[in-house]
Amino acid sequence: MESKFAVSSSALFSVASVLAYFSWMVWLEIPTWSQVLLSIALGFSAFFVSLLGLVFLYISFQRTPPSLPMASVFRFFLVSSTGKFVGNKKARKYYQDCRQVRMAQEQLLKDIIAKNKDTEYGRNFQLQKICCLNDLREKHPTTKFEHYKSYVQRIAKGERSVMSNGNVTRLVLTSGTTGQGKWIPTDINRRYPFFSMIRVILSHHFPNVQQMDRQLRIHINGSLKKSEGGITIGPVLALEPAVTKFMLAHPTPPDGFLITTVREAFYVHLLFGLADNGLASFSCPFSSTIQDVCRFLENNWRKLADDLAHGTLNPDLQLPVEIRNSLTQALGPGDPHRAEEVRRECMKGSVGLLKRLWPRMEFVAAVDNVGLKDYLIKTECSGLYFVSPLFVCSEGVIGANLHPKNNEVEYSLAISDNVFEFIPEGQMDQANPCTFFADELEVGKNYELLLTQADGFYRYRMGDVIKVTGFHHQCPKVIFLYRTATLLNLVGEKVDQVEVQNSLNAALSLWPELKLANYCVAENSLLTGLNIEEYTGNTEKTMSHYVFFLELQSTNEKMENPDVNILAERIDNYLYENHAFFRNFKDGNFIDTPSVHLVKPGSFEILKDYIVANSTASILQYKLPQKLRTKEMAKVMLENVIQHK
Repeated sequence: MESKFAVSSSALFSVASVLAYFSWMVWLEIPTWSQVLLSIALGFSAFFVSLLGLVFLYISFQRTPPSLPMASVFRFFLVSSTGKFVGNKKARKYYQDCRQVRMAQEQLLKDIIAKNKDTEYGRNFQLQKICCLNDLREKHPTTKFEHYKSYVQRIAKGERSVMSNGNVTRLVLTSGTTGQGKWIPTDINRRYPFFSMIRVILSHHFPNVQQMDRQLRIHINGSLKKSEGGITIGPVLALEPAVTKFMLAHPTPPDGFLITTVREAFYVHLLFGLADNGLASFSCPFSSTIQDVCRFLENNWRKLADDLAHGTLNPDLQLPVEIRNSLTQALGPGDPHRAEEVRRECMKGSVGLLKRLWPRMEFVAAVDNVGLKDYLIKTECSGLYFVSPLFVCSEGVIGANLHPKNNEVEYSLAISDNVFEFIPEGQMDQANPCTFFADELEVGKNYELLLTQADGFYRYRMGDVIKVTGFHHQCPKVIFLYRTATLLNLVGEKVDQVEVQNSLNAALSLWPELKLANYCVAENSLLTGLNIEEYTGNTEKTMSHYVFFLELQSTNEKMENPDVNILAERIDNYLYENHAFFRNFKDGNFIDTPSVHLVKPGSFEILKDYIVANSTASILQYKLPQKLRTKEMAKVMLENVIQHK
C-alpha cells in the first residue's frame, strides 16, 4: 500500500511539473485576458496537484492498513488529519486555560449566559442578571434533574430555545443503574474537540503509535429512537449509521458498529481485529468489558480462526441479513497464514495474549470501573499500558488524564467545557450547601461535583464525589470516589463505597489465595419480605445491618470457601476502626454486624442481564451497581447464594 502511494506521488509531481511548465509558457507570451486566466488556472492546478502529491508522499511513509483500498486510506488520512488539527487547537486553549483557571471559568460562564439568556429557562430564571461566578452562586439555586424535567419534556416535543439556543442533537439516556434513567438534552458534536484532544495527548505519550495506526474498538451499539419532536433518544455512546462511515481508524467495517447484541458484537469486532496484526491499541468503555472480551476470545478463538482462514462469518451469529452480507463481503477471501498465527498464540495461554496477537499494540484504554486494572495487566494485558483517558458522563465531559502512563489515574478538570462548583463532603446532605469554585479547592479534600454547561444545566448536582489530588498549573486534578446514590446510610452513618471496598480488602487479606471478583451490598431493609432463610439457610438479623454479596475466585482449586461469619466480623471491625459515624452508631446498638453471602460464579452476569433487561441501561453503558437499589435486584442475588451448612 505504501509503495502505491509513493508511485502515485511521483506521478502527481510529474503532472504538476507539466502544468507548471505550460502555465509559465502561456504567461511568457504577450497574453490576452483569456490567456492570463488560463495561466492562472494552470498554476493553481499545478499547486493543488503538488499538494496532493505531498499528501500521498506523507502517506507512503505511514503504516497503512493493508486491507483498505487507496481511496479509503486517503479518506482515513483526511479524517485523522482533521481530528489532529481540531485536537491540537483544543489542547492549546485547554493548556492556556489551565494557567488562568478563574479567568477561564468566568469567561466560559459569560459565554454560556450570553448564549442562553433569551431561552425560556433563561427568562424564567433571569440569567441576564448573572454576570460572574459569584452571581451564579448567589442568584441561581443548586439543581437536580427534577428541576429541568418539564423543560426536557418540551424539548422532546420539538420546542426550540427552551433551555439552550444551541442545537439539541440527542436526548442522552442515562444508564439508570444507580437510579431512574433520565433524558439529558445535549449537542453530541460539542464533545468532538475534547475527544480529539485526548487522541493528541495519547499520541504525545505513545510516539510509536502513528497517525494512521488503527485501534480495536469494542462497541455494542445502544438502541436509538425518536422523540415526539424527532430528536434522537439513546445512550451517549450509541452510534448512528451516518457516523459509522467515518470510523476508518478501526478494522471493523461500519455495519459492525451497529450490532446491538453482546455475543455478536464481540465476535465481529474480534474477527476483523484479528485480521489486522498491526493494531496499535485496544479500547472498551470499561475494564470489565475488556475482561469479558478476553474471556470470549479464549472460549471462541477456534471458531474465529476458522472464519479468518476461510473468509466466512459464523452462521450461528444472530445478525440482520443486510449486516451479515455487508460484513461477509468485507472479509474477503480469508487469510490462512494469519489464522494459523492466531491459533498458535491462543494455544500458549492467556498471559500477554493481546501483545502476542498484536505485537505493535502499545496500550489498552478503558475506565477501570471495578478495580480490574492490576489483574488485567498481569494476565491478558501483560506488556501493555492500561490507560484511562477520560472522565465522562451523560451530562458532559468532566476531565482528561494528561499523564496516561502514570499508574495512578488522575483527571484534570475540563475547565474549557464546563463551569464547576464543589460541595464539601460534609455538607452534601444540606439543601443549600456552600460551594467552592475550581480555584478555591484544597488538596486531599472530597467534594460533590456541580456542573454548569452550555446545554442548559446550571449548578447541577451530578451525584459524583471526587477527591482533589493536586493541580496541573491552576487546574484541579481529581480522582473519582463514588456516587452519592451508592452511600450506605441505615441510620445516618453515610459509609461510602471507598470504605466498603477497603473493608472487603482488609477482610480478605486473611486468605491471600482468594481474589474478590465482584461484590455488591444492600441495606437490610431492601430485603424485607424476601424469605432470607429459604435462600441462604440462615435466619436474618432483625437489627439494621449491611448485606454483602461476594463472588470470589481462588488460585487454589482445593481451597474451601472462607467462613462468612469471620468475613462479616472482619468487615465490621474495619468499619468500626476507620469510620467515626459507623463507630458511634455501632456503640449505640443501632447497627448490627453485616451479613455476608457468597454467590455462585457468574452471578453478576445474571444481575447484569436482569438490569439491562429491566432498566434504561444499555450494555454499552452498564456499570455494576455496588449498592443494590431494588428488591428485585436483591432477589436475583439471593437466588444465587451458595448455602453453607
